Amino acid sequence: MRPLFRLAKASLITVRSAVIMAIASVVGAAAGVLTYMASRSIPQALLAAGAATGGSANLITGTDPGHTTRSQDDKQHDDQDDSARQRET
Repeated sequence: MRPLFRLAKASLITVRSAVIMAIASVVGAAAGVLTYMASRSIPQALLAAGAATGGSANLITGTDPGHTTRSQDDKQHDDQDDSARQRET
């Protein structure tokens, strides 16, 4: 018997990313509910939920907001080289 649907061979996100987003969403939802229960303000609860979701996703992945990637470092060096060339001419 053939299955009713087939799973795509190439997924859009990895399992690790999906787990991180699920955990971050749970943390954000909990923060939003607790904020709403304390303040009875929907906008305040939404802001708290969004901040908690973003913060926990960043915390779970272990990224440092102040840390630059190698491509960003290379771009900065390229920009410095370009400005040095412009001063020479």
